[in-house]
Amino acid sequence: MRKEFKIGMFLGLALVIIGIIYLSTRKPVSVEERAIEQTQPIAALPAADINAVSAIDINHPAAVAAALDANAPSLPTTGTAADLTKFEQAQPVKTQRFYIVHKGDMLSTISQKYYGTVKKVDKIYEANRNVIKDKNSLKPGMKLVIPE
Repeated sequence: MRKEFKIGMFLGLALVIIGIIYLSTRKPVSVEERAIEQTQPIAALPAADINAVSAIDINHPAAVAAALDANAPSLPTTGTAADLTKFEQAQPVKTQRFYIVHKGDMLSTISQKYYGTVKKVDKIYEANRNVIKDKNSLKPGMKLVIPE
């Protein structure tokens, strides 16, 4: 065999072995653990004064944590945690209803289905003038807006 081919095969085999060793020796992480790691906020460190003399023993984690908590800036609060999950809108969200026309459908049957009366045919027709050319000719597959 050619020398370049042998070198390429050897390097490829070496990379595969390194990959197998890496995958077999790393700590397995479950999907839940990865999700928790991604959702945990990174703690913001307070701005440090480089000219200040510090008497914190960095070998004791409790002392470091206490110093960070004492110097951490406080965020303004607007209420309890339950209040933060509420969202109030000035106006209710307007949703549109749609109907896909099937074979044999007429505006009167659609009106009866959504409004309980056949008297709202004109309301459906006016909302769909760009789709419906004639009140009596609906084609299967048409997407009609059903107004409130």
